[in-house]
Amino acid sequence: MGHGIYAAGGGDYDDQIYCLFNDPEEVLNFDPWEAYGEQDKTKLVKRYENHYKELCNDHPDAVNTTGVYVTCISGLIDIFGWEMLLMAAGVDPIRFGELTNRYAGWMMQYFEAMD
Repeated sequence: MGHGIYAAGGGDYDDQIYCLFNDPEEVLNFDPWEAYGEQDKTKLVKRYENHYKELCNDHPDAVNTTGVYVTCISGLIDIFGWEMLLMAAGVDPIRFGELTNRYAGWMMQYFEAMD
């Protein structure tokens, strides 16, 4: 997702950045449903429940949670990288909004499994 350095001495710096997309048009046409498919809600619920139980067993005195951590933008950055994401948004803001809505719809299945 970027070039951040967090470890002392910069030991975690990685300049090997790869992007699966060649141009903004590919980004704007991306369909997460086609690329990643639909998730099985029953399996997601079970995975979340098991994760929560494991945390409670391992850390009985803690406030435990489960779920996913991804924001709409962090997910898009992870898929496309900053440069392609920003180029696509600048090339066609309307289609970029449609892409963002497709991604948000796809991600919704993870949040619905937590209800």
